[in-house]
Amino acid sequence: MKNLIILILVAFVAMAPNTQTSAQTIESLTLSYSIPAFNVPVTQNTSFRELKHGFKIDPAGSRARRTAHCDVETQTPPNASNAILAVVQFYSLDGQDVYGPYNIYESETLEVDLDDRDWGLQVIQVMEDSNMSVWIAE
Repeated sequence: MKNLIILILVAFVAMAPNTQTSAQTIESLTLSYSIPAFNVPVTQNTSFRELKHGFKIDPAGSRARRTAHCDVETQTPPNASNAILAVVQFYSLDGQDVYGPYNIYESETLEVDLDDRDWGLQVIQVMEDSNMSVWIAE
């Protein structure tokens, strides 16, 4: 009876999915860069994250405002003069807010007002052979 229980347990463990490998596979498919980042080659699976900016409250009790900038350059000329080069969204790293999606057009820099929390940017769609620059100004 003991051997049967051990055999069943071994078979159950062998058939169970390896969730750690699955999470590692998903993580390895997403390219992540820190903010600021300049002229980074991007795909739909690219994200950018602020590293340890910190949370600060100004003396009046409201959060300070900052401006995030995102610029895209492509080596493949778009078919139209007002072509969308990328679609992105900003998200707070605490998971409370998502801004966007925003379209980024040729020869334009996207500017988005953010508060003083730490933020990230997710590339939703982008033209092939594109480089992206992302920075936040105080």
